[in-house]
Amino acid sequence: MKRLHGLRAVAFLALVAGILNIADGVALIANVALVEQPLAATPGLLHSIGAASGVGGSINSWALSVTVGAASLVFGVGAWLTRAWAWGYGVTLQWVVMIMTVSLMSLDGVTPLRFAMFTLAVATLLYLHGAYVRDAFEAGGRSRGRRHGLRQDESV
Repeated sequence: MKRLHGLRAVAFLALVAGILNIADGVALIANVALVEQPLAATPGLLHSIGAASGVGGSINSWALSVTVGAASLVFGVGAWLTRAWAWGYGVTLQWVVMIMTVSLMSLDGVTPLRFAMFTLAVATLLYLHGAYVRDAFEAGGRSRGRRHGLRQDESV
């Protein structure tokens, strides 16, 4: 089956998002902000609290950012190769990214990077729920099974 052009774009954007999340996590651990110019007049709850979160808060943010970045890289590769498992993985990942960014925006303020991550997650989730896209993932899994000599009910 021919790969959808939109699926190539989603895979590429997931790879870029993964790299950016990992870079953001490394920047957090080095205490350097990549894109942290707040868009909102009231930056958020954490700015008013100040440094109350301390080192533990920055380590948690770093670990979360790197974990989501690694998961985005895995999804990007799975989507590029149209693996059957990548559809469910991508849907779950987009929900995690949306919840994470909404939480961060409400606690720490809206930044251009967070707004872009949320918008991209919503767009990716909507795209993945298209009938042709889900069929492409399912067909990709079936065609690989036939190539490896497996029946349709067996998995690779």
